[in-house]
Amino acid sequence: MNNFAYFAGCIAVFITISAGFAQEPMDQSEREKSGFNKTADQTTHEFLKDNESAKPSKGIEETENDSPVAGYIADPKIKELLDSAGSDISNSNYVLAAEKLNALLVSQPGNALAYYYLSVANYYMKQYYESLDNIAIAIDLCPNYAVFYYQEGGIYEKIGKDKNAAGSYKKALEIDPNYYPAYVNLGNIYYVTGSYKSAAELYKRALTLNPKDSETLYNLANTYHATADYENAVYYFKKALAENDSDPAIYNNLGITYRQMGKIDLAIEQFHKALLFKKDYSLSAYNLGDSLRIKNRLQEAIEFLKQAIKENPNHQYAYTSLGICYEELGNLDDAIKCYEKALEVAPKSATAPEAQARLKNISAKTKDKK
Repeated sequence: MNNFAYFAGCIAVFITISAGFAQEPMDQSEREKSGFNKTADQTTHEFLKDNESAKPSKGIEETENDSPVAGYIADPKIKELLDSAGSDISNSNYVLAAEKLNALLVSQPGNALAYYYLSVANYYMKQYYESLDNIAIAIDLCPNYAVFYYQEGGIYEKIGKDKNAAGSYKKALEIDPNYYPAYVNLGNIYYVTGSYKSAAELYKRALTLNPKDSETLYNLANTYHATADYENAVYYFKKALAENDSDPAIYNNLGITYRQMGKIDLAIEQFHKALLFKKDYSLSAYNLGDSLRIKNRLQEAIEFLKQAIKENPNHQYAYTSLGICYEELGNLDDAIKCYEKALEVAPKSATAPEAQARLKNISAKTKDKK
């Protein structure tokens, strides 16, 4: 066991690559009775999940391939100071942790662990460039420690330098080929650049090391969805739910996959489940409402589309879908208001041509009646 082992339980060593989940529209096929164009027909979905091993309650994970940070724990006082700073970071006391670490570095300017922990504190204080500077010093002092490169990759992603981040994750994997969080985050980078095959290979590699990681299963399912391999997407969404049956994003994207397969009733069931776990989930409220509209269950659809708009007043897709519901029911005044609102909140969106065309059609009908 190397000299780093005593830190187990002290502080998280992983940095999440972004806060929360990114949201993007997912193009959907043309829907019966919808009047949407293929390009305008959008369903919103949750994007990839960050590696959730990055939790303050978890400690440093040792691997056989990590080299020891020589001599830095020989002095019990240094160990105590690092433990204390690590505890402060775990408890979100980042400023106090940074003060302790900077004080330690005055007397121990070559302490790689202190620079590493200082980088962690900087990161959580959103001092990303300071965080990057400090992890670079840690790497210079101890160039063969995988977790240092993993953190560097997370910082690079945070400042929008995905190419650099990919290089850092690859370096971490050179040092430790079994470091599964690096496979996940590298896979995420390939996913967002459209390299779905490479992303899938990395997620599968991660799953050989941690086969019950629901987030990696979810990401792999999204990758299959992106390549229109819906059967495999369903398979891996279900496997993700077997490990975590309370995640609304998984139900939401499984529902979208069923939509793509033309299984609208199954889609509706999944969107309902998503809302059971997150009542204010505008994505699933919209997807459920729009799916109910497809089934001509217009009054139910209106309820959920209104809910989506309440949670997200700029939801242009919900306004357009709600307008169609009103139009189908003969409530042209409210339909016009919805189409106009869709154009107001997103005049250049994919739904804009649809809203404009419908407004023009209603205007023509009104003139004909006169």
